[in-house]
Amino acid sequence: MSTKTLRKRIALGTVVAVSAGLLSLVSTTAAQAAISNGSAVGGMAIPTAATGTIGLQGTSSSNANSIDAITATLLSTGTLAVVASPAGGYYVVSSGAYISGDSVGTSNIGAGQTTDSTTATATTISVTPTGAAGSTFTVTGYTSSAKTTTVSVMTVTIAGTSVAGVADASKSTASWVDGINTTADTTTDLVGASSTTAGLGLKLQVNVKDAYKNAITKDGAFTVTVSDGAYASVGAGSTPTTFPAKGNYTTAVLSTGQTAGDYNVSVFEKTAGAGWSGTVTISYNGVVVATKSGTIKGYPSKIVLAPSKVATKASTTTALKWTAYDASGNALTGSTALTTGALAKNSFGTATVVSAISTVVLPDSSGNAGTVDITCGDAGSSTVVLQYTRPDGGVILSNNVTQQCGGSPDSYKAAFDKTSYNQGDLATLTISVVDSKGNPASSFVNVIDSSTITAGDSSISTPMMTLVGAYPAVQKLDSAGKVTFTYTVGTTGTFTPGNYQASVSLPTVNAVNGKAQTVAYTIGSTGGTSLNDVLKGIVSLIASINKQIAALAKLVSKK
Repeated sequence: MSTKTLRKRIALGTVVAVSAGLLSLVSTTAAQAAISNGSAVGGMAIPTAATGTIGLQGTSSSNANSIDAITATLLSTGTLAVVASPAGGYYVVSSGAYISGDSVGTSNIGAGQTTDSTTATATTISVTPTGAAGSTFTVTGYTSSAKTTTVSVMTVTIAGTSVAGVADASKSTASWVDGINTTADTTTDLVGASSTTAGLGLKLQVNVKDAYKNAITKDGAFTVTVSDGAYASVGAGSTPTTFPAKGNYTTAVLSTGQTAGDYNVSVFEKTAGAGWSGTVTISYNGVVVATKSGTIKGYPSKIVLAPSKVATKASTTTALKWTAYDASGNALTGSTALTTGALAKNSFGTATVVSAISTVVLPDSSGNAGTVDITCGDAGSSTVVLQYTRPDGGVILSNNVTQQCGGSPDSYKAAFDKTSYNQGDLATLTISVVDSKGNPASSFVNVIDSSTITAGDSSISTPMMTLVGAYPAVQKLDSAGKVTFTYTVGTTGTFTPGNYQASVSLPTVNAVNGKAQTVAYTIGSTGGTSLNDVLKGIVSLIASINKQIAALAKLVSKK
């Protein structure tokens, strides 16, 4: 053994002896507190100030494959106390630190002060960092000096300066909650909790931590600012289900530190029913820890009503769709801001047509529009409007819509959107189907049916045109009593410009009074320029030349 090594051991023995009184103050419970493998020889307790550690900034732990993984951040001027839990085992310190003491005696410390073989007596090993700030070192615990079985690994990051107690956005959390299904220190948003309805308010649970993942509990300025149109209020977060009442300011501050760094925040619209959609900015002592977006849906401000089907005469069918919006343009649903009790069903016009409006289904949270059932006494049309009475007494009327009521399909007429096309154009064929009185036919009866027309319907033929998609096996009419098909012009097969006729036949309607028919159309040459366009261009060119000749003649005559 060298003289230098001997001097170090003598010095360490002196330090341990002088510090013996201090070591007796270590809490037995804290010193033996370990994670899942604490009962295995070679395990170690998570370091705390109570174990004798100085300058500790933060810790965390996990377990995988029966090995305890502990991480810690330690000031370069600090000391790490590694507590063998239970006693026994063999510990190795990597480069960047050395073993500076052992509560039992220096004889357990190996040469180079990087290993320690603990005894059957409870042992606390002191480790002093020597590496640069930002570097790491490890303390690995084995069951014996053979180092065949690893029980625990502590990875320690050396910090040059302390940022303990300084808020860190990457470690802090702010989560939307419902105030009911909430536990302490929630770290993720509850699905749907970022949106609510008038009068209920949004709820945020905030946990403020420093860079070492330590909760900041000391007094400081916890500040919440909301964008225009809402008020914020702040309260203690120790009881997750308790949130403060509506506040009176767009910026709310709480200067009293909270246990575990937890704060509860409430956000309400300034004016009940006005609605709000904006941001909430949260900071601690000037450090922004989170920015959250939220929506409070207000009272209905607009109702949009639209026919979705031609209703069936002498029957009740679901023929209308509707949506509602607040003043901020937020779509409202039955689960948030609408009730069927506040909806009135009004009908104007010929009462014998729309004799009643019965079931009204509210829009849902999945984005599906609400529906309205129409009872028709006879075929024809009638004007319909919905009325909504808001909680504040305001009455909102929807737009007026013309609701058609029709009988069974009786006959039809087909037409293209244009009479002339060029290669590459899109063409739309519309088949209008009416009942026996000439009204748009009901949308609840098939005009194409696979029982009489197979998929790939050969009853519709369009030379030089190709259907986009496929003919349906079953087809009903839209809200205007029509069915449409879209074609590309001259994009497949051999193309020949000329005059053509489409053949259209709906056998299911032909069985009543419908008749197969033809629709004429013209297809121009490739390139998209018709003969008429060419002639117009020539005439325009001649006119331009004549103007130039006349101007030149005037110029010559002046000379």
